[in-house]
Amino acid sequence: MPLLRFKKDNGQNYKPIKKVVLSDLFYKIRETNKDGKIQNVITNSAEYGLIPQREFFDKDIAVKENTNRYIIINYGDFVYNPRKSSNAPYGPFKCYKRKATGIVSPLYTCLKPKNPDYTEYLLHYFSSPAWYSYIYHNGNQGGARHDRVGMTEDLLKGIPIMLPEKEEQNKIVNFLDLYDELIQNQEYKLKAYENRKDGIISKLFKRELKFNSDDNIEYKQWKYCKLNEVLIERKMKSTGTEEVYSVSVEKGLVNQIEHMGRSFAAEDTSGYKIVFPGDVVYTKSPTGNFKWGIVKQSTIDKNVIISPLYGVFIPKNKELGYILDAYFSSSIRAHNYLITQIRKGAKNTINISNDEFLAKSICLPTDIREQKKICEVINLLNQQVQIEKQKLESMKNVKKGLLQKLFL
Repeated sequence: MPLLRFKKDNGQNYKPIKKVVLSDLFYKIRETNKDGKIQNVITNSAEYGLIPQREFFDKDIAVKENTNRYIIINYGDFVYNPRKSSNAPYGPFKCYKRKATGIVSPLYTCLKPKNPDYTEYLLHYFSSPAWYSYIYHNGNQGGARHDRVGMTEDLLKGIPIMLPEKEEQNKIVNFLDLYDELIQNQEYKLKAYENRKDGIISKLFKRELKFNSDDNIEYKQWKYCKLNEVLIERKMKSTGTEEVYSVSVEKGLVNQIEHMGRSFAAEDTSGYKIVFPGDVVYTKSPTGNFKWGIVKQSTIDKNVIISPLYGVFIPKNKELGYILDAYFSSSIRAHNYLITQIRKGAKNTINISNDEFLAKSICLPTDIREQKKICEVINLLNQQVQIEKQKLESMKNVKKGLLQKLFL
């Protein structure tokens, strides 16, 4: 039973919470788009909920001829996606909140609430881990693919749900909605800090923001340098003692197991490349908005190894490595630099040699004193953003604890 309960306004306790199962509260939706008329394809995202596919992917994945078996959903319907993710380890359970009728993949399970008054409470319930244990002990975790829960109809119907009386439901919803509002405000604040940082860095590279030396004398002029003038390829291979790392947009170089939950490295890592602290890495693979790959400087305090497909480079000095990391932190600047260097392969693969990556010019500061000052400013901006990220993460962790106390 939950560790945290609300009381009535007069101080008395509510009735004991009823334990029901999913089939007590939902009908399964089976109506399909058999005439193909509905084109509003909806995807179920753990982060964004049920949104039009075009908004999520910037293109339509479903083909018109293939939507006849898609399931029709309307406002207030629930949709379960068995695809696992870090935000939804047993798949996202979301409610459709748009007025336009939509259709979803037949891989999803669609449910209509028997009592719509329970909707907001159930949304919070399914965002909690309250039902995970049931799936773990009764379900096929892998399904046909390792990234999906093997959710059968009978398994879904039996998901246990703790259902307090309606008045207590309302108090739970109001409490959690208030906390969600606090989290949302912190997300806005974080975004404002990120935009400020990006704006200042953009002005630096456009030369709209300049520094003078401490004695008020202008630094040496910036000049266009080919990357091969400031970066040298490192060609060292694994010694067998280094940890395998990946590269992410948000965190840079990260331990692969900690970041992805498991290692994707080959059994034989002898061909993997060593990255020293301060080295610059180019991934040569699309990631989110960075369709030609990402460029990051290693801030890890030890040698690590990465995929042999990546490029590893030694910067002329650590300051230039830091400045290049900031330059390529913009998907627009990265695109503009890389687009002329890329050759597309037969399957839209990214073909670019390390020499080609280094062959183009970027306007960079040449005075080491200015390089250090720029690094100080960017580092301060990064620290401010990191503080706001930590606040947000702390708030989300508090909410996880609240969900456990309210629903477990």
